[in-house]
Amino acid sequence: MYFCKNCGEPYMTDEAVMCVKCGVAKGQGNNYCHNCGKPLAPDAAVCLNCGVANKQAPAPDAKSKLVAGLLAIFLGTFGVISILAIPVRQLPNWYFPSWESFYAVW
Repeated sequence: MYFCKNCGEPYMTDEAVMCVKCGVAKGQGNNYCHNCGKPLAPDAAVCLNCGVANKQAPAPDAKSKLVAGLLAIFLGTFGVISILAIPVRQLPNWYFPSWESFYAVW
C-alpha cells in the first residue's frame, strides 16, 4: 500500500494515478512518506520511520529523445538521398577499379 506524498492518505489501489482526498498526482509532494505515510521534513532524503528514500531519480529529458529521433530521421534520409543522387559514372575509380567489375556485380 502506498500513501500520498502531499497529504499522507493511503491510495485506494496501487494503480491509482491521483489522491482522492487532495487531488494531487501520484508521486507529487514532499510532506509525507509514500511507503509508511508518516510526516517528513521537506528536505529529508530518507524517511526516519521506515528508511525509504524520499527523493526520486530525475526522469530523462524528453526533449533530448525528441531531438535524437528527429536527427536520426533527418540525417538518415539525407544520407540515403545523397547516395542515390550520385550518378554511377561519377563514382571514383577506387570505388570500382574497372567498369567490368561493376557490371559483374549488377
